[in-house]
Amino acid sequence: MNVIVAVIALFTLVWAIASSNEQIKKLSEELQLLEKHVFGNVYDIAQIKDLEFAMLYHKKQKLSGILLKEITLNIKKDKEIGVHWKMAARQGLRKIAAGFGGEIDEKPIIMDTCSRFVTKRKASFLRDEHQDCWGWWHVEYAHSRIVPDNEDFEIAYKIKMQKPGNYDLNIHIFTDEAREPFKGILKVKII
Repeated sequence: MNVIVAVIALFTLVWAIASSNEQIKKLSEELQLLEKHVFGNVYDIAQIKDLEFAMLYHKKQKLSGILLKEITLNIKKDKEIGVHWKMAARQGLRKIAAGFGGEIDEKPIIMDTCSRFVTKRKASFLRDEHQDCWGWWHVEYAHSRIVPDNEDFEIAYKIKMQKPGNYDLNIHIFTDEAREPFKGILKVKII
């Protein structure tokens, strides 16, 4: 009888040690994740998906779809273009930078952000918007703008056309949780 009790006690001890090691490992992983959240290192690159142009329908402008990876614009007049993406994870949005590649006197220039909706209300998010010497437009939030997982986000820009050609619209999206920004490219052809 004592042998049976000793064997059961031994199996219980082995099971307790094995499950405590597993729980300690899980707790360690959770603590590492919490530490990364506190110090801003959850991801190497900001988690963004489905970066594309979001063009609203205008009677004068015929488009083959609403969400596009590349667009063709007429040089005769300046345009408003929307850029759309989804957050691939819950993150605190800090900064959005956008600009065209190419020579400063030839490439399109982002002049401002704009609202593409019929009604507009001022957001309570404090932010700074400015253009740098290379023609890139920056939107920097004073405090993290928390955007949930799989949430859509859109920003619209007023574009000044300069010369015909093919240009890359570079989008850099910075979040609190990532060391490096997400860097995406959308193609723009100006005719």
